[in-house]
Amino acid sequence: MSRVAPDYRRLLIEPGDINTGTDTFATRSSATNPGGSDGGSALFVYQHDTRAIGDTIVILPDRAAATTTFNSTVSAIGTIITGGRPQPWPVGTGGTVVSGTSRDGSKAVIVLLFTEGRAVVRLEFDSAPGDPMPPQVVTDVGKKQQIAVRTGLTG
Repeated sequence: MSRVAPDYRRLLIEPGDINTGTDTFATRSSATNPGGSDGGSALFVYQHDTRAIGDTIVILPDRAAATTTFNSTVSAIGTIITGGRPQPWPVGTGGTVVSGTSRDGSKAVIVLLFTEGRAVVRLEFDSAPGDPMPPQVVTDVGKKQQIAVRTGLTG
């Protein structure tokens, strides 16, 4: 008998949770089990298609597995971002942010990674080159996602 994974999209933030002061975001797409792992993902896009936020949550069997996955993700982040080094960030457990540009130079990229219990959260903020998402928005969105996971994930 095969196991049916829960629909973890319920743990994702909503577009209304993203407050930049001026931008209005909408959900462009969402999926269950990104990359074949238990979890959920969504892509939120600014009304003028100049900013996007990718939100991915992966649910692991326990905190130790989440920590291992988190560490390997932080180590690999340089494959998508140029010019950034991991920096501590005040969100979740192990909160880490990397800010730079995409490998092809076409956009500014900020990735926020953290764990919450047995979940690993990856938020990617994409925007026009030279116009990165403000740090306070990254923190605000990250904290809202952390709360959503903490209150919605049981077991």
